Amino acid sequence: MLPLALAGPDGPLVVLLCLLGTCAAGWNGLLLAEAARLAAPGKAGDAAGGVLAVAFAGVVVGPSLFGFAVTLMHSYAIAFGLLALLPGLGAIIAWRSAR
Repeated sequence: MLPLALAGPDGPLVVLLCLLGTCAAGWNGLLLAEAARLAAPGKAGDAAGGVLAVAFAGVVVGPSLFGFAVTLMHSYAIAFGLLALLPGLGAIIAWRSAR
């Protein structure tokens, strides 16, 4: 089916989205490999479980918190604005820890 999708006028977009999907799914393996590498001998499974619990906590809690923010603020725009602050906060934390 991919050759048919590439043949249409949206072919470049399909290629871009396939690359984005590959990159978006690839971080998980890198995270687990690094957690296993840094874990104490015999504790790679514990490290992987802990890392995955923290990494995917947002998937479990995030939608409910977003819905609560929309209900509280009566605005999707404000809720999305608050959500947009999180990457900025992460960048500040990463920048400060690199110094």
